[in-house]
Amino acid sequence: MPKLNSERVKHRIAELGLSVEDVSVRTDIPYGTLRNAVAGRDPIKLNRAYRLLDALNPPGRARLVIADLLADTAAEKPAEPPQQPQGPKAPPRRQDNEQERKAPKRINAAVA
Repeated sequence: MPKLNSERVKHRIAELGLSVEDVSVRTDIPYGTLRNAVAGRDPIKLNRAYRLLDALNPPGRARLVIADLLADTAAEKPAEPPQQPQGPKAPPRRQDNEQERKAPKRINAAVA
């Protein structure tokens, strides 16, 4: 399912002096679906995109084609997230820090 080019669709709706609700009634597309598609949040089914195209092409106006309404999917492909530095997964083991095992120090005065 393609996404709409929200800027072009919003501009065309404003040019015709309509609201998204008016276009929703004309196209028989549920208002919430059309609102999210026009905002660019959700994709729209292709048959609904053609109904929207028919509603935005009244007689006597410059003709739109479906490519004008749909967004370029290659340009909207999200970039890969940056690589995060990898730190140690756990603190170092105590055995690794001690080189040789030693007994606790004895105080000679207390022993005698």
